[in-house]
Amino acid sequence: MKKMLAILLALCLLAAPVYAFAAATETDAAGEPAASSELMTLRSVADVATFILEPVKWCEVQIVPAVLTTEDGAKDVYLVALRGTGFSLNKANNVLACFLSAFNLSSNYYRLARDSVFEHVPEGATLVAAGHSLGGMVLQQLSCTPEFTEKYELINTLNVGSPYVLTKAENREGALARFVEKSDVIPKLGPGALLDFVHYNDFVKVDGGYLGDPNGAHNLSYMREDLLGGYDALGVKDGGATLTLDPADIIMIHT
Repeated sequence: MKKMLAILLALCLLAAPVYAFAAATETDAAGEPAASSELMTLRSVADVATFILEPVKWCEVQIVPAVLTTEDGAKDVYLVALRGTGFSLNKANNVLACFLSAFNLSSNYYRLARDSVFEHVPEGATLVAAGHSLGGMVLQQLSCTPEFTEKYELINTLNVGSPYVLTKAENREGALARFVEKSDVIPKLGPGALLDFVHYNDFVKVDGGYLGDPNGAHNLSYMREDLLGGYDALGVKDGGATLTLDPADIIMIHT
C-alpha cells in the first residue's frame, strides 16, 4: 500500500509541468477545423506526436479516417490519438486515471476512449493508435482487451513518453512502438518500470538535452524532427509508412 501511495504522489508532483503545457495548448488552439482544408500527411513519429499534442482544438481523443501508405500499398484506416494527462481533475485524463492505468485498471479515460471508438468507428475497421503519456497507457490497455480487439483490426500502437502498463502482452493485438526521451521521468514511473529494465532494448530512447527541463523532456522532445524524424508514422526506423488525413474529418472528443 505504501508503495502504491508513493507512486501516486510521484505522479501528482511530476504532472504539474504537464498541466501547464496542456493549459497553454488549450488557449493557443481554440479554433475549429476549417470547412475545407488541405490534406495532412504524417510522415514521422515527430509528426504524429505533434498531431496529438497540438490538436486543432483541445480534446482528449481524436479519431479520424486516414490512408495508411506503406511499401505494400495504401489502406484505409482510422487513426485514434489520445493526449496525456490533463490539467483538471474534472477531465477524464486526470491523475487518477494515470494511477489506475498503471495497474491496468479501468478509468474514466479508458472508458471514454473505448466508447468513443465504439461510437465513431464501424466494427471491422482497421485502426492505427497513437498516444502521449497517459494516452499511450490507455492504448496499451485497449490493445490487450478482447472486447476491443475482437471488434477491430489494430495493427499498430505508437507511444511517446508513456510508462509501460502491466497488461498481458500475449493478448496484445498489433505492434507496440514506444519512444522515451532519456530525461523524461514520466515513463519511469509505475509498476511497469521494472519491465523497462528487463526489456531495455524493446523501446527507443532519444536524448534531446532536456536534463532539468521536465516540460521539454516530456512534451517538446517528441515533436522534434531531428530526434524522431528518422522513424516513420508507425515508429519503424527508416520506414516509409505515412498517414494522410483531412483535418476537417477529425472527430474531437472531450469531457
